[in-house]
Amino acid sequence: MFFKPLPGDGPPRHAGRGDRLWPVVVAAMPSYAAYRAATAREIPLVLVTRTGRGGVT
Repeated sequence: MFFKPLPGDGPPRHAGRGDRLWPVVVAAMPSYAAYRAATAREIPLVLVTRTGRGGVT
């Protein structure tokens, strides 16, 4: 799988916002539900907003 780098801004999302985003994450990658349940640490989520039209071609 290839991902094209794009310019963006994405501060980590903490309490509250992260809880609302986890269902979206698990819907896209179901194995993350088990990963989250198996750890005691908070897994940071980053919601990236694209900031430009550039990128590596």
